[in-house]
Order: sequence, then C-alpha cells, then structure tokens
Amino acid sequence: NDWPDFSGWLAQHYWEHYAFSGDDAFLRTRAYPFIKDCALFYLDTLIRDPGTGKWITGPTYSPENRYVAPDDGKPAHVDLGVTMSMAIVREVFGHCLRAAARLDTDAELRATLQERLAGMAPYQVGPHGRLLEWRADYGETEPGHRHLSHLYPLYPGNDITPRGTPALAVAARAAL
Repeated sequence: NDWPDFSGWLAQHYWEHYAFSGDDAFLRTRAYPFIKDCALFYLDTLIRDPGTGKWITGPTYSPENRYVAPDDGKPAHVDLGVTMSMAIVREVFGHCLRAAARLDTDAELRATLQERLAGMAPYQVGPHGRLLEWRADYGETEPGHRHLSHLYPLYPGNDITPRGTPALAVAARAAL
C-alpha cells in the first residue's frame, strides 16, 4: 500500500485488541513494538507548518477524495496536515504513551510524544462551518461526494466528541 498512514491506521487495531483483552503479554511482545515503530515514523515525518509553527503531517492524502489544486485547477490529492492523517498520528502517539506507561518503559520517548502532541496543529473548520478534510478550504472536484475519511477523528477515532469538543462535533455534523 502506498498510503503513508496505513501502518498508523493498522496500529489502532493492535491497540484495540489489547484494550479489549487486557493481555499484557500481547501488549509487550506484539502491540507495543508495532505502535512504537509507527510513533517513531511519525516523529521523523512531522514537519512544522511555516505559517503557524505547529506540527503537521508530511505529504499524505485523504484516501477517498481529491481537491481542486489552487495553482492550476487540476484534481490533486496530496497535501500537508490532512485531517485523517492528523487524527491517526494523535491516536498513535496517545496509544504509544499509554502502552509505554503500562509497560513502564521508554520515559524519554513518552516525554517527546507528549511535547509533540501538545504542539500539533488543531483540526480546521472551514468558512461553511464544516470540518475540513485538507489543510485549507480547497475547492471540491466532486461537490457532494460521499466520503467520510476526514471524520476519522469522530469515528473510529475519538478526538471529536459532543461533550469534549462541541464546536468540532458541530463542524463534523455539518460535514456529514
């Protein structure tokens, strides 16, 4: 697969298996090594947004959609700070932090992950009140296209909740 976030997405399945089973041996021997490798990959590939100084994902794409490139008007799909990618990174870092704490290991990595999480760019809401799929409010190649990848932080993720992040929940609803 050529999608840069595939392994990060897969890491969530390891975490869910552990969270459901509580199997510390599985966490130590299978889940944590994979999740940690994903976290290290993202630490190496996150870049600072030149405009804000916040951490964003490197070149990636939303797997279900394209946008109109502002420079030439052609369909494009690669961008920085794609919403689904940002959500996956946040989950990988969070799960890595919890797993490392449970296993009482990698204190230095935990500190780095906490610092990076705190410095990540927030999810973006566009001028129409919708959660943005891309870093900017690009034109859509297929207005009304049915796709949900940018709602990953709502589900299967849990970064967006009506109680915890009500404004983002409203923006996710508007995107639906």
